[in-house]
Amino acid sequence: MSQHDYVIDNQSFPATRTDLNNALAAIVSQNAGASAPSTTYAYQLWYDTTNDTLKMRNSDDDAWIDLFDVNQTTDVATIAADGSGDISLGNFKFDSDQTVGASQDDHVLTYDNATGKISLEAGAAGTSVTTGTFTPAFSSQSATDQDASIASAYDAQVGHYTRIGDLVHIEATIITDSVSWVFTNGGATGQNLTIVGLPFTVKNVTNYYPSISVGSFANWTGWSSGFTPMGYGVTNTKRINLVYPVGNGVTDILTTYIAVFESSIVVSMTYETDDA
Repeated sequence: MSQHDYVIDNQSFPATRTDLNNALAAIVSQNAGASAPSTTYAYQLWYDTTNDTLKMRNSDDDAWIDLFDVNQTTDVATIAADGSGDISLGNFKFDSDQTVGASQDDHVLTYDNATGKISLEAGAAGTSVTTGTFTPAFSSQSATDQDASIASAYDAQVGHYTRIGDLVHIEATIITDSVSWVFTNGGATGQNLTIVGLPFTVKNVTNYYPSISVGSFANWTGWSSGFTPMGYGVTNTKRINLVYPVGNGVTDILTTYIAVFESSIVVSMTYETDDA
């Protein structure tokens, strides 16, 4: 560690050599010292050994600018904070009030245009990503419990979802029992067929009808060839109404069509939810 005024005095040769060596030592050590150099220059560097901070003299040579804080134990340097503890990167400023920890997995960075600060905020709905499973089932609009199954047994009820904030994508496979099943929960033939058990409630907003995509269906009794089942999510419920095209519109699919062993459908749907 060395500091120097960078003025080589008019002196004898041995003293001049010492003076030069001291100046060079100051240069290679970034003018390191516990206090600032007594003689300063614009844009001069100084390593503050008291605070382990690398500083630069400003262009007016009247103040020091903190550049980096250095941890000499871990050999890591970080951008130095300003007087209020904030860290600036160009036009962006990271708020000193923010602390990143294990309890902040769902937090997000937000930018305040008025202050120019980037802050870590609790993740609002619409930021986190979750995946999971659910149990889809056939039901009807006339069931005793419209959110419960009307089939007594299944070979498969497979549902997977991905939720990104308020947006939900589901994939579902339903296959009734291949040996024996009966209508239950008030179900019967001639009722309007639905799919129930969605993992999250469909967003409650007027005229919102997220549509399904049907990957396959099989063993539907009395179903006319050339027709593909369609459907849409019912707002403020966890249900899908099933329909098919007729003329210039659609009509409800009846439970009569799936009243057979091993009737099946594979569907997917993407929709918004108000659920937390």
